[in-house]
Amino acid sequence: MKRIKEVMTANIKFRYPHDDCGKAAKIMKDDNVGIMPVLADKETKRLLAW
Repeated sequence: MKRIKEVMTANIKFRYPHDDCGKAAKIMKDDNVGIMPVLADKETKRLLAW
């Protein structure tokens, strides 16, 4: 069993609505992350979905 600090990261991975699913899947696979937040755009960084 892993400890929380082994799983949590300060470097959060996220994506934008215009990113394709393949890019998100690659990030999830390569960095071993689960769900990724979706941000509205680079300027506001408003959260659209979790």
